[in-house]
Amino acid sequence: MDHLNFDVGGWFFFGNLLEQSGNNSGFFFAIQRMDQLVSGKKVSFYEAAIGFNHAAVGQYLYGGSDKIRPENIVITQNPWKVHAVCPGTPPGWISMELLSGELGRPSATYLLKADLTDQHGKKLQASVTLRDRMGAVQHGYGPASFYPQWLTPLQRSRIQSEFHGSVDAYLRETADPMKCQGEYYYSLGLMDVERFEIDAGSASRLTAGNSGAFWMDYCLETLNDEFQLVVADSQFVFFALQFPSRGEAMMVFQLDTKIVGRLNRARRYRVNSATARNGALLPIVEWDYDKISIEPVPGTMWKSKETGFTYPMQYYVRLNGQSQAHEGVLLLQSVQYNQELVVENSVQYQGLYRVMGTLGGERVLGQAWVEIQPPGHMA
Repeated sequence: MDHLNFDVGGWFFFGNLLEQSGNNSGFFFAIQRMDQLVSGKKVSFYEAAIGFNHAAVGQYLYGGSDKIRPENIVITQNPWKVHAVCPGTPPGWISMELLSGELGRPSATYLLKADLTDQHGKKLQASVTLRDRMGAVQHGYGPASFYPQWLTPLQRSRIQSEFHGSVDAYLRETADPMKCQGEYYYSLGLMDVERFEIDAGSASRLTAGNSGAFWMDYCLETLNDEFQLVVADSQFVFFALQFPSRGEAMMVFQLDTKIVGRLNRARRYRVNSATARNGALLPIVEWDYDKISIEPVPGTMWKSKETGFTYPMQYYVRLNGQSQAHEGVLLLQSVQYNQELVVENSVQYQGLYRVMGTLGGERVLGQAWVEIQPPGHMA
């Protein structure tokens, strides 16, 4: 359901669509509410968007709107469905819904559909059916899955000196509310694509198939002036890693801010592992923020002709800790160069990477959805 006591809340699906020919396309699908101050009053607007990056196109085709009024959004809880009507001539629409099973539980199926126009005014239609293999995972701490995005200098000092670098232990012992320092964060970390069809421009079937893997984020945030100040010129890298053959998923995140510095996060999940009281999967391994290193590989930068920004096409993620389970080295390689998404002043590089390396002493192969946020251009 919609949570009106938060300033930002939404659902974000992303992953790959794999054709029988081997063509691998990136695809994202999102609906969120973003409250804004208009003449001193808080007003709710919704944003809805899809994006599709096919090798034959060479860049994102995207469509949607960031100014959808609440009366043009329908959210139902049982069965869960979110339907957004995007203004335009003609108007378009985007919907996401639960087809079978229980929201957030393994084996549930979901349908993503859209019928709108892209940034060039041409047809963009999509239908993607997903089956959730893993169920919801809990990225944050405590019963509400609170996920801190940044730490004050005092918090960081105490966490390091009194709690050996463990944010979890600090929150349990101190009950620090960390007001507006993060979000309430769950994901569906491993969904299999059962079938998909994408129509674009004059193509009645630009691509279709029945393979791929998706990830869905569900996030809620409350914003205040301090939050806005801290993240104003921040930059981040976010990796949603999936290892389908192992039934595993993993999230790695790094946020850099000018005011309070860097915070890294990493958690690894497995199908049928232990759950929290609310049924969400708990991580099988979690890393303290000072045990995570994310490094671009030298000589692998790609420069955008549109914005002039450069992005690493390869990353190393190095992990360590007190046991073999915490040891890992992963190499991420972009599947294609131009995965930059530019919408007005918002700029982000996001799309598909291949993953290889070791985790816990075992070889792993998989894929990742990577988001790279240059400073000063966050939506």
